[in-house]
Amino acid sequence: EVIKLFIKIMRGFESSDMTSQNPSYSIHFYLLERLSNISIFSIIPELVSCRDELLLLLVSSCYSIVGSMITHGGSGKIAEHMTGILCSVMEETEAYTTEVFDTVLLALTQQYKKENVQGCEMMKAVLDKCPNNFQPFVERQLHQIKTG
Repeated sequence: EVIKLFIKIMRGFESSDMTSQNPSYSIHFYLLERLSNISIFSIIPELVSCRDELLLLLVSSCYSIVGSMITHGGSGKIAEHMTGILCSVMEETEAYTTEVFDTVLLALTQQYKKENVQGCEMMKAVLDKCPNNFQPFVERQLHQIKTG
């Protein structure tokens, strides 16, 4: 439940008035920065009973948040911290569900890129920073498709 609370707090950046002029912006940004620096989300792979649900929630939420944020001076730093959070979790995760994998890869398609350019850029950054985490999964998926 704590992980879901942190994700809910991060969703505050989706608010149209969440800019550096908003009094709660600095609190939200400080929390995001701390969550990124201490890698609190890295515990998700250890939570066997709800790992897949939380990982999918985190990945889809970060994608959504980055795409719906109002662009301002701090939005690049917010996306950078969310990329760091995703990378820390991905580095600790040994296997991904198809839903998580689909969320990451679909973000890179032309259709989804048109809808969420910033989210696409964030997912590209995650793939660039964690190539060894996704390559074996891609190869397994392609092998399964080929063999039926």
